[in-house]
Amino acid sequence: MADWVPDLSRPTSVHVIGVGGAGMSAIAEVLATMGHSVSGSDLKASSGLDRLSALGVDVRVGHAADNLGDVAFVTRSTAVPDANPECRKAVERGLPLLSRAEVLGAVSALRDTVAVAGTHGKTTTSSMLALVLREAGLRPSFVIGGDGVFETTGVLDGVPFALTRHLARLARSAAGLGIQAPDDARIREAVAEVVAADRRAGLLRITWSSGPGPLGSGRGDGPGTLVLSTGPGNVWPATERVHLGPWARNEHGALTGLKTTSYAENAKALAVAHRHGCTEALFRNTAGHLCEGTGTNVFLVVDDVLVTPPLSSGCLAGVTRGLLLELVDVVERDVALDEIEVASEAFLSSATRDVSSIAAVDDHDLPIAPGPVTTAVTAAFADLVARTPD
Repeated sequence: MADWVPDLSRPTSVHVIGVGGAGMSAIAEVLATMGHSVSGSDLKASSGLDRLSALGVDVRVGHAADNLGDVAFVTRSTAVPDANPECRKAVERGLPLLSRAEVLGAVSALRDTVAVAGTHGKTTTSSMLALVLREAGLRPSFVIGGDGVFETTGVLDGVPFALTRHLARLARSAAGLGIQAPDDARIREAVAEVVAADRRAGLLRITWSSGPGPLGSGRGDGPGTLVLSTGPGNVWPATERVHLGPWARNEHGALTGLKTTSYAENAKALAVAHRHGCTEALFRNTAGHLCEGTGTNVFLVVDDVLVTPPLSSGCLAGVTRGLLLELVDVVERDVALDEIEVASEAFLSSATRDVSSIAAVDDHDLPIAPGPVTTAVTAAFADLVARTPD
């Protein structure tokens, strides 16, 4: 059926096998937004499947021949073998069984398309290209890989901070991306070895990817790849000036809430912030509310109440953010951008910053930095770190 090309200019129906993967979930989302009827299946439930379901995709957990409804064609991830029951059923019914690349070709036939190829740097280049086109007002659609997840945490006297929480989020991100789950015991053993080898380590980064794969967007069928690295701790100013960037986080995106290696959007925004003399960039979301920083969560004191954007805003569930929610009284709610101008104080939180006072957002100076709430939160968090490093 490789010579058959779907006509996507008219409404059609498709079933996506392995829809939880980064590449196939993007295909499903693009087809759904084009107005096609999309169903899909994956081995396990994940937040990525939940997001597709919210877009109207008929998602099934587990692979079974009965998952194929009345569809015009079927597409699958390269990791899905011919022996898959849904693949066998598609062949039995004489349905076209297409690869991801073939479906992308059909989508591209209806649009002006730019493809980025190569061995290294495809994700970064594609992300930057998408940002350039968005800045130019061209409203591009884009499908980008970046098939890995990571965690970064501080190391104090040879002990990684909140390692259990970071490994739990690493596993959640891997599940959301649809890649093999990392082995907790294996990672802990590797962490101990790496930290022992670098007694001066101030930061630890744990990266987990889907492993070696073919050139292109397909995944291989081998084991995942684990990479650990250490470095000196960051030194941040006593107070920070941050830049509110022009770009929006998509709170409905396929990677929302996942800490993935697709980081070019953050790198671009932070580089612009640096050109404005700032140390961090803030994002709004598509609803126009305050969302998060490139590597931080943000807190404001408004009318004597400490507030922070909710996870529904599209922000990452930061480990430090989560600890602060347990430690002090915080209201999670949508935060309008103009509330920055009426906030009495504000601060950032992250695993590399802990709690860091905001002195100004672009040309708007906060009344006091650090303010009394920030000072109290900083002290409470420092006490927690000293008492319970994990």
